[in-house]
Amino acid sequence: MVQLDHRLLHEAQRTITGANVHQLKEMILAYVQAVELHNCEWPSHHQYQREHEVRLRRYVMQDRLKWLDKAVNVARVRAESLTNRSARLHERSEEIETSYQEWRHEHAHGG
Repeated sequence: MVQLDHRLLHEAQRTITGANVHQLKEMILAYVQAVELHNCEWPSHHQYQREHEVRLRRYVMQDRLKWLDKAVNVARVRAESLTNRSARLHERSEEIETSYQEWRHEHAHGG
């Protein structure tokens, strides 16, 4: 007996968009049917036909990888922006420190 992977089904349903709804619903149905036909010992399904499960897993994994790639790119852009801002703040801080030291020098000796 083969158990349906409910986590896989949940992840697959989370990836459904308007652009992939038909394709993904078809893959989900094929996977569920393959498990059900095997479990009820349908004559042509004595051996579990894993290709539907593999196809669905591959799709979900590729979708997750695309999402992660986008998240990494957003993080890189944000990090670059923060690095640039930090460099500008450091420069400004040094300018302020120099001005303060000059002011302090003038007032300490000037009276």
